[in-house]
Amino acid sequence: MNFGTGPSKKFCHVCRDWIEVFDDKVQCEKFTMHKSCFKCAICDIQLKPGSCSRDDGMMYRQFMCDKRSLYGSVLLI
Repeated sequence: MNFGTGPSKKFCHVCRDWIEVFDDKVQCEKFTMHKSCFKCAICDIQLKPGSCSRDDGMMYRQFMCDKRSLYGSVLLI
């Protein structure tokens, strides 16, 4: 019998560490992150999906709060 391998683990888009099955996580667009890592790249406040912006020009932490969304080329998500 094949019972499968269980749920697959993913890497956090921000810290690049494993996201364990029972970790608090956030899915925003195609990105999965630890909930604690989902912060504004500029002012470091906690973000929520639907109330943040994304800058395609930034390579690492590319999410920003609405107050900081005018600092680059931004897609509202």
